[in-house]
Amino acid sequence: MSKVRVHELAKQLGMESKVVLAKLQEMGEFVRS
Repeated sequence: MSKVRVHELAKQLGMESKVVLAKLQEMGEFVRS
C-alpha cells in the first residue's frame, strides 16, 4: 500500500490538514505528521 501525504490529500479535498488528520484518527487510521 502506498503512502499518502496528509497535506496532499487535504489539498485534493479542499480541506485543512489538521481537519483531515482528525478525521483519519477518528476512523482509527494510524497517521503521523
